[in-house]
Amino acid sequence: MPTEIELKYLVPDEETFQALLRVDALAGLRADPPQVKRDHDRYLDTADRRFLGCGYVCRLRERSGQGGYLITLKSTQPADAALHTREEVEVALPADDADAFDPAAWPAGEAQRLALAIADGRPLTLLFELWQERHVRTLWADGGKERPAVELSLDRVWLVSRNEPPLLAVEAELMAGGRPEHLAALAEALTARWPLQPDTHTKFEHGLARLEPAAA
Repeated sequence: MPTEIELKYLVPDEETFQALLRVDALAGLRADPPQVKRDHDRYLDTADRRFLGCGYVCRLRERSGQGGYLITLKSTQPADAALHTREEVEVALPADDADAFDPAAWPAGEAQRLALAIADGRPLTLLFELWQERHVRTLWADGGKERPAVELSLDRVWLVSRNEPPLLAVEAELMAGGRPEHLAALAEALTARWPLQPDTHTKFEHGLARLEPAAA
């Protein structure tokens, strides 16, 4: 199963958020101009929380301007300070798919097999949803542009409700052309220059805490 490796930080204020959008390079990695993406994420589980019980999160993502949906199943390993390492598997669904909540209707593959095994015949229901505005920047190593090293995303995240101020966050995900030392250098650069706080929680965990404070 593919592994996602990324850094997560909380951004304290809009001024810091804007400063991060303006930088041309970080830790020796050249930054492309940001591209704005808007996501509507819905988190699904069975009524008895079988996915959480098995150590997985099931996310249904709809991205503005793109047709269809993306289902992602992620494992829930604890973070090491800002560093998150999780297994994940994905499957794309067409825009007209009326059965996104039914794993039996998903395209055949690893995501479907895993979801069917966990759900064990139980239907999926909505836990909660969130909305995010993502300013995505590709970081390139060694002055080349053959393969991206890191994807840096500055996010405004509305958890559970769009009527409250957004959570401000930054994520740095290791890409095909990146190496672990790129993330290590980036972590040092980010925290040395800006008042960022390591985020030991995922967006799912932040949303669940907002929805169910006692359970979180």
